This record gives sequence, C-alpha cells and structure tokens, in this order.
Amino acid sequence: MHLVIISLVSTFIMKKQLLNIGFIIFLSMALLGCRKEAWEISITQRSCICPKIGYMYTTKNKIELSINEEFFSIPESFETDLASIPRWYWPILSPHYTSFVIPAIIHDYFYRCVPYKSKKFADNVLYQSLINDGVSHYSASKFYWGVKLFGGPFYKPAYNNKGC
Repeated sequence: MHLVIISLVSTFIMKKQLLNIGFIIFLSMALLGCRKEAWEISITQRSCICPKIGYMYTTKNKIELSINEEFFSIPESFETDLASIPRWYWPILSPHYTSFVIPAIIHDYFYRCVPYKSKKFADNVLYQSLINDGVSHYSASKFYWGVKLFGGPFYKPAYNNKGC
C-alpha cells in the first residue's frame, strides 16, 4: 500500500514538473518571440473544408495567395490534417480555432507540394499567416515553435507531392 502511495505521489510530482518546464519554455518563447521580419501575405481566395476520414479534410475550392508578390494556388480537393496538434498539447494550444484553419492548410501545402521552398520558409509563412488572420503573437509563436521543433519528420521528399 505504501509503495502505491509513493508511486502515485512521485508520478504526480513528475507530471507537475513537466508542466512547469513546459510553461517556462513557452513563456520564454513568448518573451523572445520568433521571426520579426514581416512578409506580405495576401489570400485572395479562401476555401471551405469538408471532413474526410479521421482527422483528414479536403478543400472545397482552390485557395489563392501571394507571398511577397509570388503567386501560389492550392488546388481544390487538397487533403490536409489542418493543425496536427497532439491531444496532450491541446490544453496549451487547442486546434479548434477558426483562425488556425487557412494558415494550417497553407503550411501543409508548402510542406508537401512546393519542394523548391524550404521547411523554414513554410514555418515562417505559417507564423505570418496566423498573425495576418488575427492570432496573437503568443499563440502564433507556439505554433511556429511546434512546427520548427517537431515538424521535421513531415517535411521530407517522400512526403512531398502527396495529394497535390
């Protein structure tokens, strides 16, 4: 019985320490911010999305945008998982916010369909498009650091061009 209580207490302490560490990391990110260079991102045509299987969605029409006067078109029926935020991270950054949708689709498009643009470019576009859609610098920074730190496995040549 004592071992069970000790185990429960140590588990609670470890979880609390992990939360504290996470809070310190994100507070640091908020204070330091991320890239400050502002890009001109103009979305001239937006799209509705339709749920598919699981957490996958498709765009119902094409999305047109320009970034620093370079034009891009995300095709109709483009498949996306939107903001693929792990469930354990939802208390920190919930994916259920409409201002995250179009920036997440744009980010997925650059990760998979525009191989001549770098991962850094795609991550910076995500950050700037979140800011342009009215998301706070704090929340945009959390997204930016999330993809910067954990998005690498999804940006690779074998993943590019899927559904483009």
